Amino acid sequence: MRADGPQRDTWPVWTSPSLRHRLGALGIAIILGIPLPAAACEMQDQTNQSSRALCTIDGNEQITTVRFEARFGGFHDDSVVEMTIRLDGADVQCSAQDRTALSGESGDEGDVMLFCHVRVAAGDGRGRLLEGLLRFRHAELSGVQLVPVLAER
Repeated sequence: MRADGPQRDTWPVWTSPSLRHRLGALGIAIILGIPLPAAACEMQDQTNQSSRALCTIDGNEQITTVRFEARFGGFHDDSVVEMTIRLDGADVQCSAQDRTALSGESGDEGDVMLFCHVRVAAGDGRGRLLEGLLRFRHAELSGVQLVPVLAER
């Protein structure tokens, strides 16, 4: 310790659990050759009943489909959650197997998830913008995630 007081270290605290977990996951992904996420989402215009997620998808030629997921907590009998997806400004039609809306009448309670698979053009090398418009009542948005599905070789 210095005579004029404790010295402040400007380096990250390497023993911090949050930093250790992030660095550990990155190291494992590199060692195993797991591709790092090719998409990132940012929340905008969030209120207590709606939100808009903007997700950028890189031009990775192996990505043919992405799965947009929105998670909600506190879901109960009078809750309603729904979403609309757009890719580069155009509305996306989700398949019948996807879940884009849910009401409390379904019997689900607690944590629930909406999801939609979206096809993106593979191999054109340009980035895409996916927009998830979320509306909810008597539920709390926990987060969103965009999961890339890689083409098989």
